[in-house]
Formats: sequence, structure tokens, C-alpha cells
Amino acid sequence: MVNNCTDNTYLLAKEFALQRPQFNLHIGSINIPAPNANIGYVRRILMEEACHRLSEYNSANGMIISTDNDTIADKYWLGHIINEIVNGYDAVVGRILTNKTNDAARIYYLRDISYRLLLATATSIIESKKKYHQ
Repeated sequence: MVNNCTDNTYLLAKEFALQRPQFNLHIGSINIPAPNANIGYVRRILMEEACHRLSEYNSANGMIISTDNDTIADKYWLGHIINEIVNGYDAVVGRILTNKTNDAARIYYLRDISYRLLLATATSIIESKKKYHQ
């Protein structure tokens, strides 16, 4: 679902779907009034529509995949998601990296992510050793 778009995203998505008829892709467009055009409201509407479509088709093999308009997805993004679902995962999430720049905000963000990963790894090691020694 494309919402409040002022560019050609909707047309590009429709063209993508037309070129790949075997890839069952539903695309819609909606304009949401300004007071409700926030990410929480929009995401709720989109997820409700996606769930409705899955139940309508009674599709146990369906997937709901979502991203934002300011995201530049890797060319393998969909393939990786589909692969994880095929391998038995019920949900797949990821993180978004900002465009490469040398500004301080991006460097701070990457350092913070690295710190959190190291902290989670250390905590996991400590917790597993505690369980082993009990």
C-alpha cells in the first residue's frame, strides 16, 4: 500500500507487479488526512489490510513485507526475507542503515549499534556460563 505519495512509487510498484505476474503482489494507493498521516496510524492501516488479504485468500504461505519510502533496500532484500520464511521462521526483522556519509550522527549511530551488539554478546556469554555452573 502506497500512502500520500507525491512521486511515482505507485506506478513503479505496479510496473514491477505487471512484469512479474508469478509474484503475487498487491499494490494499493491511499491518501490519509494530515492529522492521521503518522507512522503509527499508517502502519496499523497497512497491517490490517495485509492481514485481511491473507485471511481472505486463506493463505498459509502468504507473507507481509513492509518498508518505508525513505529506505533503499538491498537488491537481495526480498530474497533473504523469503529464504528465512521458507526455512521456518514466522517473522523476519532487520535494521536500516543510513546512507554513507561522514557526518557525526551516522558515526555515533554505528558506534552505538556496535556497543549494543557487544554488550548483548557479553551478556549472553555470562548468562550461559552461569547456567552451566549451577
